[in-house]
This record gives sequence, C-alpha cells and structure tokens, in this order.
Amino acid sequence: MQEGEIIKFYRKRAGLTQEELGKDICTSTHVSRIERGETQYSKEIIELFSERLKIDIQNELNYFNNIEKKLNSWHTSIIKQNMIEVEKTKKDIEKNYIINFSKYAPLFQLLQARYYLLQNEFEKTKTILKDIQKKHPDLPPFEKNLKWLVWGILYGKTDNYEKSIQVLKNINKSEFGNLEYYIYLSLGYYQVNPKSIMTYVYAEKALKYFKKTYNYLRAIDAEAILLLIKGNEKSFDFQEVLESYHNLIEASERVNALDRKILLQNNLADLYLKRKDFENAQILFKVTLDMVDRSSYKYVKYLYNYLESSFFGNLLLKNDLLRKANEGKAIAEKLDSSLFKILFRLLIYLIEDKLDQYYSFMEKTALIYFQSVSNMVVFKTYVEKLYNNYIETKNYAKAINLSKFILEENI
Repeated sequence: MQEGEIIKFYRKRAGLTQEELGKDICTSTHVSRIERGETQYSKEIIELFSERLKIDIQNELNYFNNIEKKLNSWHTSIIKQNMIEVEKTKKDIEKNYIINFSKYAPLFQLLQARYYLLQNEFEKTKTILKDIQKKHPDLPPFEKNLKWLVWGILYGKTDNYEKSIQVLKNINKSEFGNLEYYIYLSLGYYQVNPKSIMTYVYAEKALKYFKKTYNYLRAIDAEAILLLIKGNEKSFDFQEVLESYHNLIEASERVNALDRKILLQNNLADLYLKRKDFENAQILFKVTLDMVDRSSYKYVKYLYNYLESSFFGNLLLKNDLLRKANEGKAIAEKLDSSLFKILFRLLIYLIEDKLDQYYSFMEKTALIYFQSVSNMVVFKTYVEKLYNNYIETKNYAKAINLSKFILEENI
C-alpha cells in the first residue's frame, strides 16, 4: 500500500518509533502492518497519522503515483540525450526524498548512474552500481537489464571494450524494450576489431531503432559509426565519404548538436591522418580542440590527435610539441586515463627522439595494456610500428611473434 510506504518514510524522518506514531490511535503492531502493506486500515487512521507527521497525505500520494511516469520520462530524455529535459526532470524527481526509500529506489539509482555517465563522471557511476548490487541483488527484469546497460556503457567509456560487449550481451531485449544498447555493442565491436561484421550489424540495427523512435541525435551517432566502417574499407571513394561527413556535420548543426559536430570533425580529421594528409588533419583537429573544455577527457583525446598530426606533418616546433604533449599527459594523469597517459608518454619519447625508450615502453607496457582492455584499434596500430622496428633492427624472432597480429589485420 502506497500510504504505508509514505507513512513509514515520514515517521523515520521525524524520528518517531512505531509506538510513538500509533499512540492513542492504534497499536505499534498495527502501525508496522500498515507500513508493510499487510493489512486493511481506515481513512481516518491515515489522516491521524498524517496530522501527527505534519504532512498532506493526498499531495504525497499524488507525487508517489506520478513517480513511475516521471522516471520513465527521465529515462527517455536520457536515451535521446535531450539535456534540457534531462536536467529539468532530474530536478523535479529529486524534490522529494521519499523516492530513495520506495520500491522505485533501484530504478531511480540506475537512472542516476546513467545520468552520471552522460557527464563522464565514471567514479560516481561505479559507486552507484556497486551500491545497487549490494542492496538489491535480485532486481526486477527491467531494472536488471538497465543495470547491464549501464555497466556496458561504463566499460566502453573506460576503454574496456571486450568487457563492455560481454556485459551488453546479457541484455534480454524482450524484457527491456530499449534497443539503444545496439549502438554500444557496435562501438565495442569496432574498438575490438574495426573490420568485424558485428560492428556494421549493430550500427544498422541501432540506426533503424533510432529512426523508428524519432531519436535524431542518436541516429547521427549510428550513421557516424557506419561512416567509420566505410572509411576503413580497403578501397573506398574518398570524395563520397567526405561528402557524407559534411552532410552529417550539417545535420548536426541543424539540430544544434555541437557534441556530434565535434565528434564528426574529429573522425574526419582522423581519416585525413590515415591518408597522411597531415595539414588538413591538423587544421581540423585544431578546430575541434578549440571547441571542448580543456579539463575534459575529450580535450585530452583531441589534443593527442592534434599533436600526432603536427608531429608527423612537421607542422609545429619541437618545443611547442613538447610543451603541449606534457600538458596533455598532466591532464590525462588528473583524469586517471590510463590510455592517454600511455599514449602521451609514447608521443613524448618520439618528440624527444628517444627511440630506444619509445620502442621499449611500447613493447613492455603499452601493447600489454592495449591488449588487456581489448582496444585493438590502438593495439594493432602500435603492433605494426613495433613489427617494422624489429624488421629494421633485424630482430626477426620478435617480428615473427608479432606477425600473427599483422596477418589478422589483413584477413
């Protein structure tokens, strides 16, 4: 009974025992059974309890009855990443602390975790998830699947892509209904193996779902993955892909999706970098870099891309490269990003022309880490660099050990 949950919440908040609340009204046993929803009770008893607790029970009931609707609305705005609605609904829901002590508490906490993921506050997300696992080991089907989704997104955002895929595949779509997880599976498969057919399969499924649910922002995300796939094909029409990028960037501008525009510009710049068009890559990376918060994970990522294109294109002085690379490394350390702490250290060795340390660190630390988190895009990039170094230095035994990864890339 909802009245019982409300009475219990406000009784505890007022610091009253069941006996004190029931004094001159009913027994403490009856209070206990009312709070647990195990007995019938009169309207008069609830009114007397409300008067003693100084609450308007009808207002509380109205709010309580609306909680599920508000939570569903919040979830929808999070899926669509409509941040104005996300913040507005969050503020509305958090007005009443009773939600934390109601049957909706697990769903509320899971949505809080999803909210923190949108803010890239990974430690807060992890803390909530661990608390839920401890307090609510047996979640209802929807909440259980939502938990898998949140864990899957978290693993992906912290570069553990293989674990992300493993967790996301636990989701039962008939119980959950939210097929948004397709895009996170696609991203996971892309990072493990850009040429995996599963990247394409799940990107297509995600695009279809987002179009069906009129989720235009996330449809852009799915199309961005499909463009990444096309750009990795052995023979593709660069002008066609370039036009597709510009069209998608314009679409992002039309729906005021600055974050999508930034991501697409970065992806296009990365495509220029792969083609060794360092000047166009650097220009686009710089534009992208100037559009993000200097203390954010995105800034570290885009700064690394900008410096990489600048180094290989010989487009910045050595002192400027070193200064900015050390700045990036410091921010990565502050954000505790293992990936970019390693990447910036490698880049600094290159800039300083300390090639022995560069290849040694690559062999003994970097490749082991990249493989451990299944970041195979970065892993295979550096495997190829190390393999070429072994060939140049006539270290053929080590080259043979790495050759299997080169062969896998070319299958």
